[in-house]
Amino acid sequence: MQANGLKIGYGVGALCLFLSVALGAAADQKVYEEMSLDPNGKVHVENVKGSIEVTGWDEAKVVLEGTLGDRVEGLEIDKDDDEVSFEVKYPRGGARRAGESRLKLRVPHGASVELEGVSSQIKVFDVHGEIDVESVSGSIHIESDSPEVRAETVSGTVKVYGETGEVYAESVSGSVEVKGARKSVRAESVSGTIKVDGPASRIEVESVSGSIRLDNVRGEVDAESVSGTVNVDGEDFDDCRLVSCSGSIHWDGALNDGGDMMLDT
Repeated sequence: MQANGLKIGYGVGALCLFLSVALGAAADQKVYEEMSLDPNGKVHVENVKGSIEVTGWDEAKVVLEGTLGDRVEGLEIDKDDDEVSFEVKYPRGGARRAGESRLKLRVPHGASVELEGVSSQIKVFDVHGEIDVESVSGSIHIESDSPEVRAETVSGTVKVYGETGEVYAESVSGSVEVKGARKSVRAESVSGTIKVDGPASRIEVESVSGSIRLDNVRGEVDAESVSGTVNVDGEDFDDCRLVSCSGSIHWDGALNDGGDMMLDT
């Protein structure tokens, strides 16, 4: 069935809504979509060029608003009861000549989000479900109390703040900062600095030429840099392994009974 530029299809066993907003090669176009979503549902957003900002709220619905760049073909939406997907569609040949699309969404606090971009800045606030974010040349900024966060970019910075559970954060040439994680942190960078502040009981960080700084940490710590400095400050360490091939190491803390310490420089 097709009406007013909207395509609606019905799948087997569940209602599946598909919406395609076709904009062609016009100038920037405003877009607004609103739909119900299970409070613990999943939201997927893909925007190659521009920005994505997601904020959690108390409503059991998703609201998307923003602008689609010139030469963008449209916004593709695929939805069922507990999952919705938004994808900015580009003409054949890719997004190189298209303008930037900027999307802002409100989602239920308990929703899980999966966000993808290439040349995209991505921000997430107050989302309590799992968070998975990927970009290539854009920065990632997350402020949420999520049980699991995964944030990866190539040349942008990564910042993860909040009482998170497990965190994996990676940037090749950008800096990585994690603050407030409660369970575990794994952070990697090639040339960027890595900073971790918080009571996670398991921390594993690795950098090639960037420095590493760990504050207020405890439990098991494994920090390794090839040419950067390594600074660790905390207490109640069970095991601590600090390695820097050509940089300095500074450690200020106390081992628990039976704990192991290894310094290698």
